[in-house]
Amino acid sequence: MKRIALALLIVTILSRYCQAAKLADSPDGKWTIQTTTQGSVAIFNSAGDPAIAIDRGTTGSERLRAKWSSDSKAVILLDQAPRGSGITAAWFDGAIWHATVEPDSDLGQAEALAHKGISGYLKAEERTLGDWISADTIQVRGSLRYLGGEKFSYSYDLQIVPGSYALNRGGFETGGLKASNFQAR
Repeated sequence: MKRIALALLIVTILSRYCQAAKLADSPDGKWTIQTTTQGSVAIFNSAGDPAIAIDRGTTGSERLRAKWSSDSKAVILLDQAPRGSGITAAWFDGAIWHATVEPDSDLGQAEALAHKGISGYLKAEERTLGDWISADTIQVRGSLRYLGGEKFSYSYDLQIVPGSYALNRGGFETGGLKASNFQAR
């Protein structure tokens, strides 16, 4: 019995030690997104226990932004690096959290719009999170910068499609996000 109590104490201490900085609390106060001392980002419950990792590598990140849905059942994390960004989404199905990453192929849709008026090589891209337009869909704004100095601004809607999906090598589910409505801004 002493071993079990000691193991629980160690897990509790380690989970609290791993928390580095709070990014955003859920509207209902039951969850928080925090960076960890290991350079990842996770959702923690109100007791401080980790529920799921939603970004496993923030080395080189310039900015991390998280936005919760109003019902606290979904969250989007934007990880902006100097030349590009990545988006991870997580949703709670009532029992467990799921996490998925936006595929790189979504950027191709923005590039296709840009190539209607801009030619050249893409130098960098940057995105920001807009408003939630429904319980499962958020607007994303972005810009593409090209070597010649031209800039193309765009927006699109990113929908979380709850379900259970196959895991990729990073341990994230694939297929839980649907990008649509790409527009030049």
